[in-house]
Amino acid sequence: MNGDKEKYGTGPWTGMRFSGSQGLKPNSIYTYGLVYNQVDVYYGFQLINSSVYSRLALNPDGVVQRLTWNYRTGDWNVYLSMPVDNCDIYGLCQGYGSCNIGNSPVCGCLDKFVPKYPRDWDNADWSNGCVRETPLVTSDCQRGDGFLKYPGKKLPDTRNSSYNGNLTLDDCHKVCLENCSCMAYANSDNRNGGTGCLLWFGELLDVRDLTENGQDLYIRLAASEISSTTPQSGTGKKNRGKVIVALPILAGILLLGLGVALYFWKKKKPRQQEEPLKWEGEQNAWILFREGRALELIDTVLSDSCYLFEVLRSIHIGLLCVQQSPEDRPSMSSVVMMLGGESTLPQPKEPGFFTKRNLFFEEFSSSNQTLASANAISITMLQAR
Repeated sequence: MNGDKEKYGTGPWTGMRFSGSQGLKPNSIYTYGLVYNQVDVYYGFQLINSSVYSRLALNPDGVVQRLTWNYRTGDWNVYLSMPVDNCDIYGLCQGYGSCNIGNSPVCGCLDKFVPKYPRDWDNADWSNGCVRETPLVTSDCQRGDGFLKYPGKKLPDTRNSSYNGNLTLDDCHKVCLENCSCMAYANSDNRNGGTGCLLWFGELLDVRDLTENGQDLYIRLAASEISSTTPQSGTGKKNRGKVIVALPILAGILLLGLGVALYFWKKKKPRQQEEPLKWEGEQNAWILFREGRALELIDTVLSDSCYLFEVLRSIHIGLLCVQQSPEDRPSMSSVVMMLGGESTLPQPKEPGFFTKRNLFFEEFSSSNQTLASANAISITMLQAR
C-alpha cells in the first residue's frame, strides 16, 4: 500500500512461488513457503546457512526488500526488491488488460477484448480497462460459452475468487462452466503437472505477461469467439489424444455406413425425375457456421455430454476439408494436427457441393425448377483426400 492506494500485488501462491514475484526463486541463502490451512495463513522463510543474516522489510513507500548482511562492509545489501518495474504496479492496465514490460505502451487488452474507451487508451489512460469484443449470453452460458487458454500470465487478483485444492483442471473447467458468474479458472498448485482449482468471479484485474514461470489462465468467452480461435478446455493431453484417434475412426465408419445405405437405396428406388436436394435449416452446416449458429447442428441429446468448443472446432475443420478448390483443402496429416493442435484455424471458403436456388426460375417458372450449381456440373461421387 502507498497511503490508501494499493501499490503492488504478489499474485496468488502457486505451490512454488507467488505468481507475480519474478525474483522469488530457489536459492542458496534461504528456503521459503506458504502455510495455508483452516487455522493459519502465513508466508515464512528459513535460512540455509546459519552464519548468514537476512531479513524481509516493507518500506514506507510500499517496496518489499530482501536484505542480507555484508560482514565486510558492515551494511545490509539488497538481495531482492519488489515491485521491479512498471508492470508490477497494481492493476495498471485495469480490468481485462494485461501489462507487458517489453511493449510500448506497456498496457494492452487480452486477446478477444478491446479498450472500453479507445480514445483514452490513445492518450495512455488505461483507467477504464477493457471489455469483451463479444458479450456473454448469460441466459445460456452453459451451452453457449467456452474457455480460451492464455499462457504465460501472472494470475489475476484473487479477492473475488474461490479455491479448492482437491479438484483437477478438468473438474475446475466443469465447475466454472456451470456457474455463469465464473469468468476464469486455473490450477492453484503448479507442482506435479498442476493440481487444485482457482475460480475467478467478476472482472479480472492485475494481469501481466511473464517471460518465465507464467501460469495458464483459462478465460470465459462467447462460443462464437471460441470457434474462430484456438480452443482450450482445460482437458489434458490424454483426452485430446483420444479425440485425435476417435474422430478419423468415427468418420471412416460413418462414410462406410453412408456408402452402404446409399447403395441399397439406389438399388430399391425406382427411376424417376431427379429432385433438387434441400439444404435449408440445420442440415446446412456451411450456412449455420457462416451465420455463427453452428451449435444448432448438435443434437440436444448429445450437447450435455460433449465439450462444445471441441465440437465447433471439428465442424470448422470439416468445412475446411470440403472447400470448393482442392488446393485449399488440408491434407489428412494436417487435419490430424489441427484436431489435436492449438493453432488458429483459417476461415473456410464455400464448399464444393454447396448449391443455391435459382430465384429467377423459381419465381417465373413453376413447372421447370432448376438449380444453379457453383461448379456448373453435377457431383456424383465424393472422394476423401
